[in-house]
Amino acid sequence: MILFNTVMQKEKIALAAIVIIIIVLLSALIVTSEDVFKNLFGEKKEISDTVEVGDCVDVNYIGRFQVNNTVFDTSYENIAKEAGIYNDNKTYQPLKIFVDPDGTLTLPEGYENYSSSMIPGFIKGLIGMKEGENKTVVVPPEDAYGDWNLSLAEQLFNLYFGSPHIPRYSSNNITTTIPKVSLLDLNSTLNLSALYVNQTFDYIEGVTKDGEPAVWQIQILNISDQNVTIKNLIENGTIIKTEGFWDNIITIENETKYIVKAEPELNKTYGAPHSWMKVISFNDTEVVVAINMKAEKPEFIGQTLVFDIEVIKLYKTSD
Repeated sequence: MILFNTVMQKEKIALAAIVIIIIVLLSALIVTSEDVFKNLFGEKKEISDTVEVGDCVDVNYIGRFQVNNTVFDTSYENIAKEAGIYNDNKTYQPLKIFVDPDGTLTLPEGYENYSSSMIPGFIKGLIGMKEGENKTVVVPPEDAYGDWNLSLAEQLFNLYFGSPHIPRYSSNNITTTIPKVSLLDLNSTLNLSALYVNQTFDYIEGVTKDGEPAVWQIQILNISDQNVTIKNLIENGTIIKTEGFWDNIITIENETKYIVKAEPELNKTYGAPHSWMKVISFNDTEVVVAINMKAEKPEFIGQTLVFDIEVIKLYKTSD
């Protein structure tokens, strides 16, 4: 009986030791595997199902001018045809947009065909939308193609002309010496190695004072190794017509000078895509213009735009 008790006691002691060892091992395992347990049983970060900065999205859209509800662009072929703006050279499909309204992010790998080149207001309007969601976004001029900017024009003209406005008149030499290679800017077909004195060539087409076609010719007076002296053979009253710009009238002042006078139209827009200017006023000495360097077409300047957009597909490239 004493032996039995002794054996029982030894078994209890051994069992207690095993329990202690297991507890110690479990404690160590829990401590060293805390991150694993957190990942297994802790709260997981939920992936957003809405558009965020850095995501890529496929978007259908209809763009309209708020002022008259006229459709100016769309990704839908049938809408384009109905609006009379269908373009055979355009592929009508969802835009592939990289949601980067500030233009500071790098495109995610594998999404090189996505772009953030749309106007900021359009891209900002996508943020918070869900896949399959439709939304109407109103974009003011400052988030679209801007407005006419008089102060920026004055800064630029101060830089180039030393005056905040464009001079109405400019005086030019009838005879001048220029680098020989610069002749190619006047007529790109010239053979610089075969120039000769008294040679004449066409410079610019315009119209005479009678409205007939005229050719401004230039005559070579002298040739050196690097330079050439030329004479402008200009008819008094010739009108210089430059595409996208106002007319300029030539007046022969004397044997050595000719005057170019700007003839702008009040409130008319001149220029080219992303380089538009509007005549605000003019007098005998200067032309006051405002400029816009954002719009591809002048009709977008100062306009509030309305977009009906639908997120077709959302790619969570921001995560």
